[in-house]
Amino acid sequence: MNIISHFKEISSRGRVAYAICCLENLLEIDVYDNKWKYVLENLWTFCNQNTTLWQEKVGEIMPSVIFDTVPFEEQGNEYITKEIYLKLFALYSRSEKNVLDAIELIYEIGITNNYVIISTDEKKKEGLEYLEKLITITISAGAPIPNVNLFNKFSIDENNGWGREFTREEVFK
Repeated sequence: MNIISHFKEISSRGRVAYAICCLENLLEIDVYDNKWKYVLENLWTFCNQNTTLWQEKVGEIMPSVIFDTVPFEEQGNEYITKEIYLKLFALYSRSEKNVLDAIELIYEIGITNNYVIISTDEKKKEGLEYLEKLITITISAGAPIPNVNLFNKFSIDENNGWGREFTREEVFK
């Protein structure tokens, strides 16, 4: 069975958590390494906060936004400071393309269906193409992919498809 087919029954929060675990494996670092701590902590908030707020906040730290040709002062950021922007610019400038692509894909997975109830089979499949791309990037880089069975406990049948809220630590319990 294709790994992506397992995710049809995993909630949006569970899918994003899986994607973030792929990124962590790509980074091959301690999760709390100070370089990536800000990015990872913000990504993980998808699993236990309002997803609309997450979309706004995390949207400002996407590599595509940080590397935008529009100067920081003209971007209209509400959540990040110039200091954070400069730190992210430096971090992303030193990062592999696959890591930056992974961050962008996590965001795409998170914003898919953000304003709808996920109740039909068609809605359950939406966003899986982004997750599949991220899994391919992870495998191509030689990093391990997370065990999908850890995420089965985050059912798409909970909370209109978004699933219950949880923390990173709960994934590995």
